[in-house]
Amino acid sequence: MIIKRQFEKGLTGLPGVDTRYFGKDAENFLESINWHTEIDYLGKECTADGDKTGIIIGFEDSESYMDYYFIIFIIETEEVVYQLANSSSFIKSIKI
Repeated sequence: MIIKRQFEKGLTGLPGVDTRYFGKDAENFLESINWHTEIDYLGKECTADGDKTGIIIGFEDSESYMDYYFIIFIIETEEVVYQLANSSSFIKSIKI
């Protein structure tokens, strides 16, 4: 599943689209950008927001913030949070 959200002004001051990828579409997107293709991130347990246990459910290509984010479902609170994809502390928390 792919969800697109348009925005009027990002960090560059220009309009654009943030795109969220889930399931097979997330796997295909990660492969298309050569994002550590040897690792299957979806469905993996991780620690988000410092101490909350969650499951990686998707990936976001954020044009508004010009970065990539993992989409995490927090089990305890049943909320969805975003973690910067190139955060070393977050990547280390993924149980691969």
